[in-house]
Amino acid sequence: MKEPNKDAQRWFRQSEDDYRFVKYLKKEEDFFDKGSFMAQQAGEKALKSCLYDTGKRRVIGHSLY
Repeated sequence: MKEPNKDAQRWFRQSEDDYRFVKYLKKEEDFFDKGSFMAQQAGEKALKSCLYDTGKRRVIGHSLY
């Protein structure tokens, strides 16, 4: 990526958006499976953001591992 910091910010904004959706789903109480999936996605995107912010040039996938 040409601008790792910009990519880090973009991925973190996406993770925050996913997390806000998880909090919304929590209030509904009927969508546990979807909330769990989105929570995992939020975590993966936040970690990807951290990798870009530390200078990684190429981050493939979203695995939490």
